[in-house]
Amino acid sequence: MLKIKRQYSIALMVLGGILLLVVGINYLKGIDLFKRHKTFYAVYSDVAGINNSTPVVYHGFKVGQVLGTELMPDGSGNIAVTLEIDEPRLHLAKDSKAELFNADFFSRAVRIDMGTSSVEAQSGDTLGS
Repeated sequence: MLKIKRQYSIALMVLGGILLLVVGINYLKGIDLFKRHKTFYAVYSDVAGINNSTPVVYHGFKVGQVLGTELMPDGSGNIAVTLEIDEPRLHLAKDSKAELFNADFFSRAVRIDMGTSSVEAQSGDTLGS
């Protein structure tokens, strides 16, 4: 029988622990590493109440979440919001809009309003806001 040296078994355990740590942290953030998703962007002048993992909904059904927010590099003061859509059956039209709204008394969310264009938005496109 093949014997594994002690150093190799320790290295495998460390690598397994790091992999488990990465998957666990992403699970707690609500990010599924094994699921296909599309990434879209929206630009707003005010994102009060919007932060990472804010839900993205379509007709009340959660289809994704906010991945992050950052200031636009053009110096306009606008804020770019990165949206991750996890629902593979949702095909957004090119002129779809992402609106901020009050989900309840204490939290806000992003609502997707489907556009009328026959052209489908591709991952990486910027939605209207």
